[in-house]
Amino acid sequence: MDSSKKLTNANPRATANPISVLVFWWIKDLFWKGYDKDLDVEDLYDILPNDRSEMLGDDLEKYWNLEISSAKEKNRKPWLLRAILKAFGRLYIFTGLIQLILFVVFRVAQPIFLGKFIIFFNKNTAVTRDEAYMYAGALICTALFSIFLAHHSFLACQKIGMRIRIACCSVIYRKILRLSKSAQGKTAAGQIVNLLSNDVNRFDSVTMWLHFVWIMPIQTVVVTYFIWEAVGWSALIGVLAIFLQTVPVQSYLSKLTSKLRLNIATRTDERVRLMSEIISGIKVIKMYAWERPFEKMVQLARRHEIKVVTSASYLRGLYLSTMVFSERTSLFITLLSYSLMGHHISADKVFAMAQFYNILQLAMAIYYPQAVQFAAETKVSIKRLEDFLLLEEMQSVYHGNNKATINHEQDQKLGVTITNGSAKWTSNSIVDTLTHINLWVKPGKLCAVIGPVGSGKSSLLQAVLGELPLSDGSLIVGGDVSYSSQEPWLFVGTVRQNILFGQPYNPERYKEVIQVCALKRDLELFPHGDKTIVGERGVSLSGGQRARINLARVKLRPKEHTRN
Repeated sequence: MDSSKKLTNANPRATANPISVLVFWWIKDLFWKGYDKDLDVEDLYDILPNDRSEMLGDDLEKYWNLEISSAKEKNRKPWLLRAILKAFGRLYIFTGLIQLILFVVFRVAQPIFLGKFIIFFNKNTAVTRDEAYMYAGALICTALFSIFLAHHSFLACQKIGMRIRIACCSVIYRKILRLSKSAQGKTAAGQIVNLLSNDVNRFDSVTMWLHFVWIMPIQTVVVTYFIWEAVGWSALIGVLAIFLQTVPVQSYLSKLTSKLRLNIATRTDERVRLMSEIISGIKVIKMYAWERPFEKMVQLARRHEIKVVTSASYLRGLYLSTMVFSERTSLFITLLSYSLMGHHISADKVFAMAQFYNILQLAMAIYYPQAVQFAAETKVSIKRLEDFLLLEEMQSVYHGNNKATINHEQDQKLGVTITNGSAKWTSNSIVDTLTHINLWVKPGKLCAVIGPVGSGKSSLLQAVLGELPLSDGSLIVGGDVSYSSQEPWLFVGTVRQNILFGQPYNPERYKEVIQVCALKRDLELFPHGDKTIVGERGVSLSGGQRARINLARVKLRPKEHTRN
């Protein structure tokens, strides 16, 4: 929140030459610095323009709004996945083509060159020394190309996953600011924390492996052809063996993983919600000595969650176990059947087939299962994100509609005008919260609304702010609005950071606001003046000090109207 402090450390990746990018030479200075000392925040490089949260959030939000509009026209439910594909799909398809070349061309070519090179060492070989050197050189070159393509293609996939995660976090944050009061009542803090900490992290993993869902069949056909050229019908026996050990089993396990992931997310939401409520009311719990009952509640919720996590871990261990024996079992079956058919086993066939089955094992037993597993988990996460993004939003006066508008220049002279306004918090409510309200507040005037408890004073302010939508009548607000809530809200930081709240520091304006809000005496009493840390929710301050800091934050912002 302190806009006066901005760390600038130019990112060398932006100006690196192609050779430096190819071998990651541009990051060497950071490695040397980390070798000499522990890295600090100041040592990290600036974010590249294409990775900034604002730009990524704007991009995804644009396509999400278009998807909502298209869904309304076609009378269907919006798909967040479609918006993500429109925003990041092109670059991800390009990385998929690179991985296709890597795993179908360069990886498959290595066993072929290896077999040709080994033939040179047979007694009655027809391979000359020059051809052996050529095969050895081709083997080294394909290995080098594979290394470069693998590192850069996987890095590109990780960057795309990171961008999707950041864009989703940005869209979630913007959605939180637009939630209506009824939607806020349905959304627990634990659910939002889980969305931002667990669900969006699935994009980092799924983009790494998702391409292997369609690369694996192509690679399997190509590898099977070359094994067929070497051992004939025995190739089908070995490939069928490794296929039956991996693909059907993993497809079934992915369905179970998807169900368990949904159960884990639901139970984690409940646990986080429970912990948030306990932390908020910890004073009451300590005062009445209720630690033991609440401790048992937390243990029960955690045990309920761990039960599903354990089941998911067993499934993960089952699919990981297939990595150990699938390659060797398939190679053994192939060589055994080839020998029983009366053929002679040679070194060039054994080493080449071992490499081929290693490629198939990576695709079928490692990459494909991870792709299916993470895709199933990501599907659940996208569904949870969709449900949150489709929650009801408040009808903000700042955007304007037929019932509530805000004008900056032409209507500033109107102040705040409500004509025959009626409103209610929920659409299914029988009685309106506000009924036929008429109000005109002139600019520059002090207006106080008084009344008994429950008469609608706070609801009237919420209607002016756009938090409570009008069901009837009209509302016009001329100019911008600053709002000082009844319950002060402070974040962990200094007093100055809480007052500025992201605004640039103007010494003269800042001192004037401090004087007007009667904070000068408070700052003299603080041990470090306005550099004093206020603590979580201003726990180190008195109620009056919190209220004055909250009011100073409002007065510092140049707005036409202030609400208390």
